Amino acid sequence: MQEIINRAVKAVLEKKKKVFPVHVNRISQLGSPCLRYLYYLRTAWDKQQLPEDSLQGRFETGNHLEGVIDTIVQEVGEASEPQWRIVGQQMP
Repeated sequence: MQEIINRAVKAVLEKKKKVFPVHVNRISQLGSPCLRYLYYLRTAWDKQQLPEDSLQGRFETGNHLEGVIDTIVQEVGEASEPQWRIVGQQMP
């Protein structure tokens, strides 16, 4: 039974895998010491490999949690002194 579920999960994740255009460096890449790597992420984004299943699963989890996290962070900003807010997010 576990094998059947694993195959089904793999099939679902496989359909959702995509490579997106990169127009700006992402926060998670700021620490990279290799400027060439950062350059190719932006100019050759379409040549990247699709993510592995485990990473795609994390992406899917993040997509579901993004709205909740955004709400929490906005509330924290309103409760802070001085107050602050998030501007320029990529949520629909």
